[in-house]
Amino acid sequence: MNNKFTFLLVLANMVWLGGCFYHSSEPSIASIPSIPSIPSLISEPSVTAAPITASAVLSIPAAQTALPIPEETPAQPEPEPSEYMLEIKGKSNQLTPKALKSMTEWRENIITFARKHRDSVYINGPDRNRVALTFDDGPDNVNTPAIIDSLKKYGVKGSFFFVGEMAKIYPGVVRHAFDNGNLVLNHSYKHDNLTQKTNHQIQADLNQTDKIIEDIIGKKPALMRSPYGDTDEKVVAAATETGHKIVLWSIDTLDWSQRESDNIVHNVIDNIRNGDIILMHSTSRTNETAKAVPIMIEELQKRNYDIVDLETLLNVQAYQ
Repeated sequence: MNNKFTFLLVLANMVWLGGCFYHSSEPSIASIPSIPSIPSLISEPSVTAAPITASAVLSIPAAQTALPIPEETPAQPEPEPSEYMLEIKGKSNQLTPKALKSMTEWRENIITFARKHRDSVYINGPDRNRVALTFDDGPDNVNTPAIIDSLKKYGVKGSFFFVGEMAKIYPGVVRHAFDNGNLVLNHSYKHDNLTQKTNHQIQADLNQTDKIIEDIIGKKPALMRSPYGDTDEKVVAAATETGHKIVLWSIDTLDWSQRESDNIVHNVIDNIRNGDIILMHSTSRTNETAKAVPIMIEELQKRNYDIVDLETLLNVQAYQ
C-alpha cells in the first residue's frame, strides 16, 4: 500500500511540473513589443455587414460606382482664309467677243495662280459676311472726292489703289482719303503692265509710288494691285522683295466698260458673296461709279454685309 501511495504521489508531482514548464514557455503579454498603429483607413471599427443583394447593387448611383470617362471630341481646325476662293464675277454687254474671251481666260488663270501663291496673292477674303469696296486708277479731283464723301456719309471704309503720278498731281485728295479712314495703297507709278518689266524695274516702280504716298500720308503701303490685274511669278517676287502683298478682286463691276450706274450696282448685288473684293475705279471718267456707290452701300447693308477695308477683310497689314 505504501508503494502504491508513493507511486501516486510521484505521478502527481510530474503532472504539476509539466504544467509549469508549458506555461513558462509562452511569452507574457507584457513581453510582446508594441506594434505601430495602423492607419484608420484599414483599422476602421467593425460594423455589422448588411447582406448584399442584387437590388442593392443596382440601386447604387452610377456616379458612385465608377468615375465618368469624358468623351473626347476631335478638334476641327478652321479652314485657312486662303482655302476659300471665289469665282470672279461681273459682266458687260459692251465687250467684244475677243475682249470677253481674254477676260474669261484671265479669270480662270489668275485663280489657279492665286491658289499657288496663297500668302502673296488675294482674290477674296474669308467666308464671313464682310466685303470690301476698292477703287483703282485715281485720284482725280471730282469723282474720287465724291466717293470719299459717300463712304463717310454711310460710315464705311474703302481701299484706294492710287497711281503714283496721279497722286503726285492731287496730293490733297490722297490726304482727304486717308484722313477719312480709308486705305491708300499702291497701283504702280504710271499704270504700266508690270509683267512686261524686269524684276528691277518692277521694284523701282513700286518703290517710287510708295515714296510719293509716304510723303503725303506718312505711311508706306504694304498692299499693291497690279495694273489690269496682270500678275506673274516675276511680279510676285518683286512685290515680295519690296514688302507688298498683291490684292486683286472677286467682283469686277466693269465700270470702265458698261458704265451705267444700274449695271455697276447689279454686277455687285446680283453676285455678292461672303468675302468679296469689289473692283471699281475713281477717275475723271467714272461719274457713274460715283453715283452707284451710295446705292450699292445701301443695298449691301440691307443684306447685312459689313463693308470694311482690306486690312480688316484679309487680316493683313496695310502699311509697312
